[in-house]
Amino acid sequence: MDDAAGYQLAGLPSHQVRVPSGGGRLHGQIPAFFLSPLAGVLVDRWNRHRALVATQALAMLQSAALAVLALTGWINIWWIVGLTLMQGLINTFETPARQSFIIDMIEDRADISNAIALNSSIVNAGRLVGPAIAGLVIAGVGEGYCFLIDAISYLAVLYSLMAMKNLRPAVPRAQKNVWLELTEGWRYIVQSAPIRWILLMLSIVSLIGFPFTTLLPIIAGDVLHGGPNTLGLLTGATGVGALACAISLAMRKSVVGLAGGLCLRP
Repeated sequence: MDDAAGYQLAGLPSHQVRVPSGGGRLHGQIPAFFLSPLAGVLVDRWNRHRALVATQALAMLQSAALAVLALTGWINIWWIVGLTLMQGLINTFETPARQSFIIDMIEDRADISNAIALNSSIVNAGRLVGPAIAGLVIAGVGEGYCFLIDAISYLAVLYSLMAMKNLRPAVPRAQKNVWLELTEGWRYIVQSAPIRWILLMLSIVSLIGFPFTTLLPIIAGDVLHGGPNTLGLLTGATGVGALACAISLAMRKSVVGLAGGLCLRP
């Protein structure tokens, strides 16, 4: 859906675009930048299954709103920015809920590392195949139908979540002050060298490397003189390396030895 929004934004008439094309994605990252630590603490207090159902339902409504606006011709820069901000807010709570929910689905804790790697493989496979399909849809029938298909796809996710039974009950935890838990989490990060270096490496990549995705619609159209298909291929190519890495992690029996390979020694 991000590709469709980016291509829709890049394709708006110049008189409708009052902010740079990267502004849409910037607004999508603002909630995560300010609220991610707080969202993690709150998700730990909530029922993760119900939190996932709620966030997926909201994400479906957001995609449906984009579809209606695009298909009726009412779409403009401010609708895109506003709904992207909404998507960023939803993702801020959905991401920690989804990633921690994996643990609730696993009975044998020895399988957790493989389950996380398998989940990563599925996500990155979607990053590889999804943009290519989105490019074909955009080229064939336009961005509006791409948003509509995205909204409909959430029905399968919601059905799968609602069909889950006999989930492992959450371990009761003593309720502490939110800011105290944030402080404890920060102290743990500082004291744990592997986690500290992983977060530092991820921050550098997110700051310097990942923002190239913002420019892909412009590169596909103005530099390569392509269209939605070109954008889909460019975006899908980013998932190739991530998918290969995820598959290699899924084949490992444990995480022992990864620190040496990543140079994450204390």
